[in-house]
Amino acid sequence: MFTLERTLWPNQPPETPLHITLPQHSRPLSDVLLDNFDQHATFVLQAIAPLEQFHQWFISEYDIVLHAEFNEMLIDSLLLFRTVETMLRMKRRLQTLLPPPADTAAAPPAGTPAAAASAASTAAPATGETEMTITNAAGEVLSWY
Repeated sequence: MFTLERTLWPNQPPETPLHITLPQHSRPLSDVLLDNFDQHATFVLQAIAPLEQFHQWFISEYDIVLHAEFNEMLIDSLLLFRTVETMLRMKRRLQTLLPPPADTAAAPPAGTPAAAASAASTAAPATGETEMTITNAAGEVLSWY
């Protein structure tokens, strides 16, 4: 970003800091679902609107045919941010669907088939229905979207 700012606006000082801490190695996109990423999730969600605004400004101020490569980079960035947003929202939804284990020592590890079966068996009694309903703490029926 720093280099891009210097290239596009040579008469202005760059505003992008050079002290951004990046991981030493590439990580899979699915790492955003790990619990240690939760502290950063808010920042990802807050970055989407400014990125969309920047992209709209770029389209209105620059020739997107001439600057097609940078425009495609912005589109790809938006796609990645929207994908991460969807993954984080799915994770939060799953967390609201699964009841907390009554005894953490006896509960199966989260994300295992045993944990899913345990959650399904405690979420709704077996009444012979083919569709299972799950409710949140307020008693509202939750449904997958």
